Amino acid sequence: MEEIGEDSPGEDEDEEWESEEDPEGSAAIQRVFAKYDKAKVVDNVLEDMEESFDEMINKRMAEWKRKYYKEKLEIDWDKPDEMYPLIHRYVEGLQWVVHYYYKGVSSWGWFYNYHYAPKISDLKGIADFKFDLQLGKPFLPFQQLMGVLPSDSMEHVPAAYRVCDVLKMEADKCRTSCTRRHPPFSTSTPRRSLLT
Repeated sequence: MEEIGEDSPGEDEDEEWESEEDPEGSAAIQRVFAKYDKAKVVDNVLEDMEESFDEMINKRMAEWKRKYYKEKLEIDWDKPDEMYPLIHRYVEGLQWVVHYYYKGVSSWGWFYNYHYAPKISDLKGIADFKFDLQLGKPFLPFQQLMGVLPSDSMEHVPAAYRVCDVLKMEADKCRTSCTRRHPPFSTSTPRRSLLT
């Protein structure tokens, strides 16, 4: 077996490699090193990174909430006087449900007059809310039916209950108070009745 000596072919290749230095490549390397030498050294402290991340999350969450409330509910998230009725009504609904399951109906006429709920992080100050739910009277079956059917479907109500246009006006009044501030989900698709 031959020993690799000073005159071995591997050494000649190394010398060739070193001697063929590219001046353009050397200049590029020097530019990179110069940039690193001039770079500002910042100590990355974990607390600073966490604060920065929290700020970014809070900023994006606020943007998302502004967009949600504006598009879905036509409410300005930055105005507490516009947010209060939504939050109050929502929490009142939660109170209604709890009362219903533990003690029975607390109000026959109560309804949630928005199509969307507030975000849970916006439910603030709810301990100070006061609710005054009036028991009222239960709806008669035809009133319940007219409350969920479009007024154009009045013909599905038995003829004995179709006294006159009072039922239609009553149903429109009930539906209008619910959709007064918020339009129906879709106006392009007609509402279908389960009874047809």
